[in-house]
Amino acid sequence: MPEPRNPPHDLGSNQSQDQPPSSAQPKAANTRATVLSDSEVQAGSLDMNIAVDAAQLVAAGSPMRAIARYQARMPEAVYLDARLEGNAYTLPEIRTLLEGEVPDGQRTEDTDQVINLAAAARLMVTMASQGPMMVSRAVSDAFNEVLTTHEVIEPGVVRGTGRAGGGGGWVNVMGARFAVPTPGPDGKSLVRLFDQGLAISQMDAPVPVQAAKWAAWATYHQFYSNGNKRTGRFVMNTILLSHGFDAILIPAKAKTEYEQTLYQLFIDTDPRPNVQFLLSNLPQNNA
Repeated sequence: MPEPRNPPHDLGSNQSQDQPPSSAQPKAANTRATVLSDSEVQAGSLDMNIAVDAAQLVAAGSPMRAIARYQARMPEAVYLDARLEGNAYTLPEIRTLLEGEVPDGQRTEDTDQVINLAAAARLMVTMASQGPMMVSRAVSDAFNEVLTTHEVIEPGVVRGTGRAGGGGGWVNVMGARFAVPTPGPDGKSLVRLFDQGLAISQMDAPVPVQAAKWAAWATYHQFYSNGNKRTGRFVMNTILLSHGFDAILIPAKAKTEYEQTLYQLFIDTDPRPNVQFLLSNLPQNNA
């Protein structure tokens, strides 16, 4: 696994501002990000040909049991997602909020984010309960709308395709800045990248690999004005649950390791550490 290039120690905000490929295997050139300065890079192209030992992946189980296990852990799942965003809510406070009472002393922004994460968790259960699912624009848009309500002008809208338009922007990654892909006229460039990612994620591979690849692809290309990591992970877990795999929940103690893989994804244009990290957190008991 390539080592990151001396990353600093904190992960800043991950916020963007301002036709499908043929059945042939989509090609994603291994083009490194363009270095703009010592701390700034511009998007390159991801090589998604990632070797994964399928024998190491757990077999699918019952979707209903996987969904039930997730529901039983929903407060914890919301807490873990909130921790990845730097949210100050504790697990007991999240339990209190989910019971309908707002804890004292919390910022409105943090409270809104936890409410949105809980709403996305419920949406995931609803979608996964409908049967086996694959990544789609409609599913991704729906999650981003729920996750970024109160955060952006047009939640659930791919950059450049809505009434507000939208240009490029930056993602702050452990002290470095990543210039996100520009949407192009009417967002057509981003839509093409979205469709390319759909084709890549649906190539012949085990479902967990397809889902984890999509999460990395969506995180890197920053399709929305905000909430891209969250959106990618919720889409990934919806696919997993609907096929009988448990959701991938990133432990609080693994936050720094996760952020290291984001640094390698954005700054080194290398999706392998992120995909492999996600798969390493796939629960191994799907009975």
